[in-house]
Amino acid sequence: MVMETPRERMIGLLVAAIVLLLGRAVAYQFGAPGVVERGLYLTALGCLLACIIIIVDERR
Repeated sequence: MVMETPRERMIGLLVAAIVLLLGRAVAYQFGAPGVVERGLYLTALGCLLACIIIIVDERR
């Protein structure tokens, strides 16, 4: 098992958030139900919140 550094976790979470937001835009263009768009948006926000938690944890 490889231990990830906080920086690697942050990069992964930021990439995931960007991909999710792009997916939300594509879902909107194809007329996906609102629940799909909200789910993608909330998951992206969760990734950004996780980034904040990592930053706070590193500063302790």
